[in-house]
Amino acid sequence: MTLDEFAYQIPVEKTGENDFSAKVRFPEELSVFSGHFPGNPILPGVAYLFVAEKLAARVLGEKIVLRQLKRTKFFQPSRPGDPLEIAGRLENDPGDKNIVHAQVLFSGEDGRKVCSVKMILEKEK
Repeated sequence: MTLDEFAYQIPVEKTGENDFSAKVRFPEELSVFSGHFPGNPILPGVAYLFVAEKLAARVLGEKIVLRQLKRTKFFQPSRPGDPLEIAGRLENDPGDKNIVHAQVLFSGEDGRKVCSVKMILEKEK
C-alpha cells in the first residue's frame, strides 16, 4: 500500500473552527517502510510532512500545495504499528486568502512528541 492510499484512509475529525485531530497506526506493509531500514523499520520524515499536508487538505475541503516548510522537528522515531495522535491547526493568512499556515503535531499514545511540522500551504486556484 502506498502512503497516498493510506493517507486518505486516516479518519480525521475537525475539533474546532481551525483545529483537527486524528489517530493512526502506520502498518508495516506500507511501502515507505521498505528499505527504511531493513530489520529496523522507522517512518521516514517525509511521511509525516505528506500526511500533515493531506489531512490539512481534507479538513479544508480544497486542493492545496505545499509552498514552504517553516520548521520541522523530529523528537523520536515511529515504528510500524506505533499508535500516534495527530493534532493540527490551520490559520488563513491575513494578507492572502489563498495561503494557509498549518501547525501539526504527531504524538505517541503516551503524549510524548514524535514530530512537529509548521508549513505554509497554498490553495489551488
